[in-house]
Amino acid sequence: MTSGDQDGLSPAHPDDTVAAFEEEGNLFSNQVRNWLHQTPAAVPLIVLVISTLVFGLVLGSKFFSPFALTLILQQVAIVGIVALAQSLVILTAGIDLSVGAIMVFSSVIMGQFTFRYGLPVEVAVAAGLVFGTLIGSFNGWLIAAMKLPPFIVTLGMWHMLRRDGELTNLRMWRQGLGWLWGKGGFFSSLFGAYRDFYREDFHPWQHDNQQLMREYQKEFAVAETGVAA
Repeated sequence: MTSGDQDGLSPAHPDDTVAAFEEEGNLFSNQVRNWLHQTPAAVPLIVLVISTLVFGLVLGSKFFSPFALTLILQQVAIVGIVALAQSLVILTAGIDLSVGAIMVFSSVIMGQFTFRYGLPVEVAVAAGLVFGTLIGSFNGWLIAAMKLPPFIVTLGMWHMLRRDGELTNLRMWRQGLGWLWGKGGFFSSLFGAYRDFYREDFHPWQHDNQQLMREYQKEFAVAETGVAA
């Protein structure tokens, strides 16, 4: 194939193709798509504006009445405050499943302190905020210091706090502490095993193994029969 044939196969105006491609890239839809990719936070804003317009057109003046707007703001305020804090967690690639349960538990503390114990409203609100802060700090300590998965930690906390009616029961707390620290409890048995491990005559590398076995067999026989050998 000669150079003249190659020239005949090449486009007569190569600049036209480049111009057409650039013109296609400047379409309005592509610009909007690129802008949405660059600012993903605008997507929920657009959905909110469209939803407001749709409900306003369907319901008319009822939707934009002062009573309806006030009611919407009251219902959104609590969830919005919790969502702001949850957004910070999600931005750090985490998750918190217990925010709703903590919110409910804090409100239960405020109500109990106000109506059952007769404390001032200011004290009750401060106590609810303190309890919520302590629970959130405990979750953060387990995740940041103990390196536990945030999904597991917050799921467990949610499961605990969703029984908020029982958490205010002192009998339940006494039973739980007794199971952990009482006689024959979990930690008591665990500390007993550690105490036996650090006894001077326990380590086989310091004493004859056979002698240790005979001593432990005698102790076991005395414990079983109650009669010294």
